[in-house]
Amino acid sequence: MIEVLCVNSVTLAQDLMKLNINNKHRLITMDIKDLYVNIPITESIDITTMQLLQHNDPETTAQICTLLGVILQQITSYSKKKSTNLIKE
Repeated sequence: MIEVLCVNSVTLAQDLMKLNINNKHRLITMDIKDLYVNIPITESIDITTMQLLQHNDPETTAQICTLLGVILQQITSYSKKKSTNLIKE
């Protein structure tokens, strides 16, 4: 297992672009519910897809991008729900 400390989203993007990902690798993120609430989901997935396809097969790329989409949707939903709850209180 590799532990990675990420200072900001630019560093994360640079570090991810250096990786040569194959179908045995998995990207796991934890405790990020408040970090990426303003990321444009469609644009992020499109950019990620283009970058991953340069070094990976289409199936692996599709799996990673599907997971990314699910994570970003959940973060957005959580953030909107949290904001709504704060307004009500």
